[in-house]
Amino acid sequence: MRKLSIFVVLLVILTLPVFSQNDDFDLSRIVFTWNVGNLSYGGNIPFNQPFAQEVSLSLVHVGIEDRYTNIGIEFNPILFYAGWNLPDNMQYTGESEGYLSLLNFKAYWNFLDIDGFFIGPFTSFNYFFFYEDILLNNFIFTAGFHIGWKIRFNNVSYNIITGELGYRNHLDNSHRYHIGVKVDVLSLFLIYLVAGAASHWWWY
Repeated sequence: MRKLSIFVVLLVILTLPVFSQNDDFDLSRIVFTWNVGNLSYGGNIPFNQPFAQEVSLSLVHVGIEDRYTNIGIEFNPILFYAGWNLPDNMQYTGESEGYLSLLNFKAYWNFLDIDGFFIGPFTSFNYFFFYEDILLNNFIFTAGFHIGWKIRFNNVSYNIITGELGYRNHLDNSHRYHIGVKVDVLSLFLIYLVAGAASHWWWY
């Protein structure tokens, strides 16, 4: 719980500049960010330890971002996470371990944000995991750089794809290098529909 408190304090410190620049704060500068959810695949180095590979599905991402500073915070209430253990020969021999997390936060600063393309530092925190029981002493903390693409309509932003690279403190309290990709599930579904329609048109 102490580490969770430290993270919340850091999150507040990070976002304070967005709301404290002047007394007459302009609400038009706030961008509402969201997407239906992300399907993610990642790897954690070294590969010969638990959770070396992982797949996750997160649902209902919501957040706010300052249009001028590109500082933002994000929350999603549901994360299904599964990690694999790869032994030294790099062949999968065990079963995946599935977890459910209900507290998932992300804070970021995109120092480059042009026409939907963004890049910048981020930090994320996943907590309140379930695996047969509630894991109050286990969490995932990630910090590094992300890069991606989003679609913006006035004061609403929809995230499509994000790549992440950085440091991770994992569920087993191990310290790793982490690389991963997150893709919006709605976009994947639309691609599936278009590909199916194109295939049907091609054959008939």
